[in-house]
Amino acid sequence: RHGTARHGTARHGTAHGSRSGSALDASPPRLASRPPSIPRRHRCVSPRPWRPRAARHREQLPFGDNTFGAVALVVTLCFAENPAGVLDEVGRVLRPSGRLVVGFVPLDCAWGRSHEGKGRAGHLFDRHARFQTLTELRRMLATARFRPVEARSILFQAPGDKLVAEPVRGGVVAGTGFATFAARREDAGVGCCDSPVG
Repeated sequence: RHGTARHGTARHGTAHGSRSGSALDASPPRLASRPPSIPRRHRCVSPRPWRPRAARHREQLPFGDNTFGAVALVVTLCFAENPAGVLDEVGRVLRPSGRLVVGFVPLDCAWGRSHEGKGRAGHLFDRHARFQTLTELRRMLATARFRPVEARSILFQAPGDKLVAEPVRGGVVAGTGFATFAARREDAGVGCCDSPVG
């Protein structure tokens, strides 16, 4: 897996001005490789060994209830053995007013099919992934009692092309190679910046 400390959430959080946070990675060696660009206030912790609270919670997060104002899962659910359990745990550690941000490569696009094909061919990372369609992700969020309130789409270039900068589009646009959903818990009220998601 890509290291959270070196390439993932902690690094991106720092780049976008996050003052503090916690990043999870299942690989202790990756955590030990945290570069100097990530300040000490960004905790990088490994969730393993996990101690399930119940049989279906195989990926318990090592944090208390209602801990975070925001949780980001960036290309995470496709690598989880139990994606539903991950979303349940996020709902537990997220404050009622908090947001979940999910960034993912949809299976029903050229990039998703490309990664799935690489996985079947034994790619180092993609062979461990199970990519979801947009419909499957929406269903998983609804089952975990999350309500999408915002979405963005990007990466409309074909795999193998020389990539160039492109604008982010609002909403879920057909053919997107990478989409993000911001979602709130169903028990949270509607925020001032919330908008319907198609």
